[in-house]
Amino acid sequence: MASRCRSGASKVFRYLLRGVEFSMLPERQPWGGFMSMFRDTDGNTYYFDQFDERHANH
Repeated sequence: MASRCRSGASKVFRYLLRGVEFSMLPERQPWGGFMSMFRDTDGNTYYFDQFDERHANH
């Protein structure tokens, strides 16, 4: 499952405060934005991606 957001870092921070363990903290990606990943207790993988403003409308 994916979630696009303008402020991925703040969303990740809120999840970290709730005890969510991330397999990948926000990292800049080759496409210019940031992505982070975590799993829920059932093993489902989720990710947040935050686009660079220059690429947000494409």
